[in-house]
Amino acid sequence: MQWHRHQQRRRRQQIRAGAQHQPCDALRRLRPVRVFKWQDHTLARLIIAQGRARRAKSRRVGGAARAAATCPGRGKGQWHAALRAKRGGDKIHPPEAGQTKLSLPIYRRVAAQAVLWQQQIERMAQKGPNLDEIFEFAAVRQHRERAAPRIASVAPVLEDLAARLLDRLEDTSRTFATALDFGGRGSVAPALIARGMDVVSADIAPAMAVRAGGTPLVINSENFGLPAQNFDLVVASLSLHWINDLPGALIQLRQALKPEGLFLASLPLLGTLAALRSALLEAEESLTGGVSPRVSPFPDLRDCAGLLQRAGFALPVADAEDITLLYANPLSLLHELRDAGETNAVRTRSKRFAPRALFPAALSQLPQEQGRHRVTLRLGILTGWAS
Repeated sequence: MQWHRHQQRRRRQQIRAGAQHQPCDALRRLRPVRVFKWQDHTLARLIIAQGRARRAKSRRVGGAARAAATCPGRGKGQWHAALRAKRGGDKIHPPEAGQTKLSLPIYRRVAAQAVLWQQQIERMAQKGPNLDEIFEFAAVRQHRERAAPRIASVAPVLEDLAARLLDRLEDTSRTFATALDFGGRGSVAPALIARGMDVVSADIAPAMAVRAGGTPLVINSENFGLPAQNFDLVVASLSLHWINDLPGALIQLRQALKPEGLFLASLPLLGTLAALRSALLEAEESLTGGVSPRVSPFPDLRDCAGLLQRAGFALPVADAEDITLLYANPLSLLHELRDAGETNAVRTRSKRFAPRALFPAALSQLPQEQGRHRVTLRLGILTGWAS
């Protein structure tokens, strides 16, 4: 709050005359003119705890009149001992005997703000920096949620890719009663139900989980919260390449398996959409003089095999298969990626509208085969058993 000008003039006259009053009375005489952030109280910006991160130093705002109004009985230019605490120290020293204390309302407000800052620092310390977060989880969820009504347009492609993954079930004679369809988008759960399994369909988008075909289960973060040792089979078809913590995701899926349960997963590997990536970079640099990531980074096959071992799977196997897709109209590729929920969700992506000539110029540079534009999908298939 701020005093009226005539109240400030009368207060300065009282200070010169040596008038004394209780701080609580002064607060009662305040009249709200406008609410603003309490920048005058440097106490709220002091160091919170020993050895913890500190807020940046802030300049002191306010003059001697406001200082005297906050701490009555002090001379011009003098401040409360707590406001004069050492910037380089880690503790707030209590006031000396005989000095005026802050009024109770101000003290409570400053203390509450300090507690909020302390909690924020502790949360940041537990979570750590966001330097390792390549993808934006909220953007991935939004893209899949918007793609749910249009998923039928790309269902044949998704079903063909899922069938290549489910062919691994023919290599084992074991039967499975319960299965988890993780992000199958309606291409996995129906095939598992046809095999006589009880299927739970998990997805980060509620609309996509409902359309998947099994019992819907919504995943709200990269901490999946799956029940431990609850499934005989876990199938993740083209749903792990948007995960920031891929090793942690594999560990969570392994823990959801019963002993001797089977894990099947497929994801695009390094080399997928390589021609499109290069064409976009060259076209954007020629048009704007700079580049931004427009195609997601993909893992290597050797990395996937190591991740299975790191996650604790027994008998891990990782192999790759190159799949060629031909398009008469290269814009159909972008439309299918959008309808499948595979829109760019890289955290460092450009939030501006792309130049109008960017995509036509890039798509015209794609290699051609039989008079059509060729796109390569390098599909990695991972297999592992829970011990």
